[in-house]
Amino acid sequence: MTSAHLTSSADNAAPTVSKAAETPRWLDRLMRVVIFGGGAFVFGALAWVHLGLGAWLFPPPPTIPHQVAAAGPYTVTFDAPTGNLTVYGSNTVILTLRDATGHAVNGATVHAEMVMTTMAMPALNATATAQGNGTYRLHPIFNMAGIWKMQVIFSLPGQVKHQTDFIVSVRWQ
Repeated sequence: MTSAHLTSSADNAAPTVSKAAETPRWLDRLMRVVIFGGGAFVFGALAWVHLGLGAWLFPPPPTIPHQVAAAGPYTVTFDAPTGNLTVYGSNTVILTLRDATGHAVNGATVHAEMVMTTMAMPALNATATAQGNGTYRLHPIFNMAGIWKMQVIFSLPGQVKHQTDFIVSVRWQ
């Protein structure tokens, strides 16, 4: 019989539990392993998601190095010379603006907002510098590996802003 037998001394001491009610050692150890293992798993899962550790083991595919998109009457060309954008790396992106007739668009103010598509994070901003002949150089900085949407926003003096999006993959260095 494995039920607990409570005994008490004549001087009203605290009741004691007999040996029959003690938890077996192996069950005690198993419960410690389950509790510790479960906590370690939850901690690991949170670190995996929050820190983007999955991108180390399963990096996103490289960014398509040449992309073209329309923004109103303009065409925006995205060129990543290396095709590999990295976290906190010295990334360079070349943007080329052309009007509907194919002529270079000079004198525009160009900037980009980088928004991570897989989790809510504050947008990262970068401003492009004019290189001439409708070409603008951008040095975006990313703070996490994964898939990002680069929103290119540009305007000419006295005109409305135009926007187009490019999907880029960012890897750990």
